[in-house]
Amino acid sequence: MSVAEVLPQTVTTKGPSLETIGMTKVFGSLVALDNVSIKVPAGTFHALLGENGAGKSTLVKCIMGFYIPDRGTLMLDGQQVEEIVRTGKFTAPPPAPQVEPPLGAPAGTPLPETPTKPAPPKLPGVGTPAPAPA
Repeated sequence: MSVAEVLPQTVTTKGPSLETIGMTKVFGSLVALDNVSIKVPAGTFHALLGENGAGKSTLVKCIMGFYIPDRGTLMLDGQQVEEIVRTGKFTAPPPAPQVEPPLGAPAGTPLPETPTKPAPPKLPGVGTPAPAPA
């Protein structure tokens, strides 16, 4: 059986178009997003590129609903997301999961430490002080 026989010959569905208009997000005195507008037509792929701290993750978190932007509009297929959620055509994503202590642990119990890689084995004579001169 060939790949052409397994895969559909035509794509019959596309995802929605996505657009942010003037999206701004501020954390205290830090402006993480400043009037960001982007348009992603339905059925297309795009990449967000930029230096560390440029706001890529903040933009995606605003789009996904994990952050609420301070200003701006989010549109899906030309309709504001607030309207889509209100009419029940789209459900908002659940809030980000919170890390909690293990079940049965009393409140205030510290979380277990993140496992780290074990230290490499010590080689004989490496890292030991040199003998004092005679």
